[in-house]
Formats: sequence, C-alpha cells, structure tokens
Amino acid sequence: MKKLSDRFNTLDSGLIIDLMSGKTFSSNPTGLVIFRGIIEGKKKQQLIDSLTEEFDVDEKTASRDVEEFIVELKSFNLHEH
Repeated sequence: MKKLSDRFNTLDSGLIIDLMSGKTFSSNPTGLVIFRGIIEGKKKQQLIDSLTEEFDVDEKTASRDVEEFIVELKSFNLHEH
C-alpha cells in the first residue's frame, strides 16, 4: 500500500486529490490542516496542537475536530490506521 503522502495531493483551496483513484474531495481549512498533518505522519496530539496554533480554538474543540475528521476519513477509506 502506498503511503498517504504518495497517494494524495492537497491544494490550499481545500481540494484533496486521490492520485490512485482520481477522486477529489474538498475540505474546510481545519480539515486541510488535519489531513496534511496526517500525511506528514503527525500523531493525534500533534494534530490537536496544529489546530490550536493555526486557529483560535481551545484544545477540547481541536480534539473533537480531529476525532470527527478521522471518522470521516475512515468512512471514505482514506485513513491508513
């Protein structure tokens, strides 16, 4: 299986391109930060830290956003774990 970093391309507009299937997905800025972090191999706490640094959110909100986004990725079979 290809690594996520080899499989996906992301654009600043929020567009996520699956290079294997050709499918595209769109994401809001929060989701894009999370997805890019996952591609970079960041762990959950690092993803949360990225959100609290990038956006004006507390750790609880960032944690919830990360959890919800990972559930979404799994529903589309886009997450390695």
